[in-house]
Amino acid sequence: MPIRNAWSADCSRIKDLLDQLGYEYPVETINIRLDKLLKSGSDEVFVYTDDNIVVGFITLHYSIQLAFDGDFCEIGYFVVDKKVRSKGIGKELEEFAIQKAQDKGCSAINVFSRKERHDAHRFYERQGYHEITKFFTKDMK
Repeated sequence: MPIRNAWSADCSRIKDLLDQLGYEYPVETINIRLDKLLKSGSDEVFVYTDDNIVVGFITLHYSIQLAFDGDFCEIGYFVVDKKVRSKGIGKELEEFAIQKAQDKGCSAINVFSRKERHDAHRFYERQGYHEITKFFTKDMK
């Protein structure tokens, strides 16, 4: 399986993939944030490679739960290059994430997806996810 831990050297390809989602930040900013994720004890970043080129990635954040039997895993970012979508890469990454979460003792995996990302919603529903809540945010800038 061509899935591996992300490295700092993957930053420019991860930035290109984030651009496809509309998150256009300078590569220096992405590099700093990726470095923080890679050093975090609560996060993991995995990339999917094709001929040693990163064509997808997923970030996972693990949360200890007080009121549930198992902990939760949250998918933070999940993108497959638009040039290679619908080829099973997203499914492989998602199934890999499920296994990682189970290995860490998680009883659920959550993902927040922007309301306009209809294709992503269909993907998650096909993978067995269901909508359970509303998500609220407060801008603190």
